[in-house]
Amino acid sequence: IAAFITLPFDVVKTHRQIEMGEREIYS
Repeated sequence: IAAFITLPFDVVKTHRQIEMGEREIYS
């Protein structure tokens, strides 16, 4: 159950990091 909760959180966290990285690159 813990893995089922932490996995989506990890995906969202990495997705946000990618968005922040793209913002820094394009801005």
